[in-house]
Amino acid sequence: MTLQDTPRSDEQELLAESRFSDHRDGEAIEPETGIVWSRFLVLLGLLAFLVVIGGPNMLVFLGALVGALVIHEAGHFFVARWSGMKVTEYFIGFGPRILSFRRGETLYGIKALPFGAYVRIIGMNNLDGIENPADEPRTYRKAAWHKRVLTILAGPATHFVMALGLMVVFLAVQGAPVPEDEGWGIGVVVPFSAAEEAGLQTFDQVVGIDGNDTTDFDALSGIISDVSGQEVDIDIIRNGEPQTFSATIGERLTASGADGYSGLYIGDLVVGFEGAPVANYDEFATLAEGRIGEQVEVDVVYRQELHTELITINSVPRVDAVEGFLGVSNGQLFEHLDTGEAFAQAPGEVGALISEIAERTPRLVTSVDGLRSLFGLTAFDDPEPAVSNEGVELRPFDANFDENRPVSLIGLTAIANTLEDLNTVLFLIILVNLFFGMFNLVPLLPLDGGHILLATYERIRSFFSRERYEADAAKLLPLTYAVAGLLLFISLIAMVRDIQDFVL
Repeated sequence: MTLQDTPRSDEQELLAESRFSDHRDGEAIEPETGIVWSRFLVLLGLLAFLVVIGGPNMLVFLGALVGALVIHEAGHFFVARWSGMKVTEYFIGFGPRILSFRRGETLYGIKALPFGAYVRIIGMNNLDGIENPADEPRTYRKAAWHKRVLTILAGPATHFVMALGLMVVFLAVQGAPVPEDEGWGIGVVVPFSAAEEAGLQTFDQVVGIDGNDTTDFDALSGIISDVSGQEVDIDIIRNGEPQTFSATIGERLTASGADGYSGLYIGDLVVGFEGAPVANYDEFATLAEGRIGEQVEVDVVYRQELHTELITINSVPRVDAVEGFLGVSNGQLFEHLDTGEAFAQAPGEVGALISEIAERTPRLVTSVDGLRSLFGLTAFDDPEPAVSNEGVELRPFDANFDENRPVSLIGLTAIANTLEDLNTVLFLIILVNLFFGMFNLVPLLPLDGGHILLATYERIRSFFSRERYEADAAKLLPLTYAVAGLLLFISLIAMVRDIQDFVL
């Protein structure tokens, strides 16, 4: 017997596993447990960077997203353990290991990319080999049908439980949504607008402008047009208390107004001319009339941000060049609930959201409009400029952007970062949890719903066989790879579009 074949004692085995590194064929092998400080410091630096660039909303959203995925895997983990299955790994994140420790037969730890989690249950199918044949009775494939289904179902179920709990918190803090025909609240306050000047806030209920009733949002534009450029009183209800603010109604370009300038578009709000602020369009037009045929720099608000643009003044339209602009979007109005009412109403609100997601999501990948919105990679083509009904060119970004298309993690975090308060971020987290839960139940491998369908199929086949039927995973690999590849492809397309729309 050679030295290599000589058995080692338990103490020698433990010593070998605990070394910081071993060498096999010239490769450094990391230990099973411990911490890699260099990676740990890099992870801390990444989190600090996200706090600096993203602010609290992005950090809260990312933390909730990672937490939801961790709890998802915890559902699989605990039910698998309860069912007698052997779980060998439970890790937060993917990629290179940062730290790990062993408790019993399971290795726990954190990996470098904190965008998810996973557990490893031995023997998921006939292709999944196990190191110790004595563990075969504890494999997933040998467990009873109901234990396999419960183990897989526990993951998606956690998302619905989390959504229900968060909905209770949301209703208790924010309140219950009021039907649209009973009133509206401010969704977004546009920067540099009359609404911002007046001090209006998200969720304020605008009930009157210059003595005119504005409880019907559709009638708002007509009221604003009549007082364009004038200082008016704005009556609102905030937290149940009536208040009145004053502001000068802004003016944004119409098709007629935008037609006179190369570089300005319908809906632009001009607030400066060559570095000097302008109070209204008349003041801007007076300055522009002396510069016809020239290029000038103007400050203009669009996409809810202030931009400085170099434009060419071709003419200076005066008639119907602008329309009144308050600077608010139609948002949801909420009614205060106590804790008991929040608990009672939460299931209904979650059910309504599930119905809406179930109705809208399939259209993204089954309708022509949905596919067009998904694959509309405007960054890689040169389309003809989009024009309005009046023939005026529209701003390129606005002509191609589709807010209903699928988004990636980049898009979700960018959206969360634009939200004005944590209550709205909380609602986004509820929506994401419901989508994750429903999406994982789609009956296709490698999703959880596919594992449930496969276990059920094996159960049905076993009724007609003397021996327990086990599907051959090798035959299912092409379909599994096809589904995984499609999901990866859609994710990459969504990521590219998110970079195009939110980053570039």
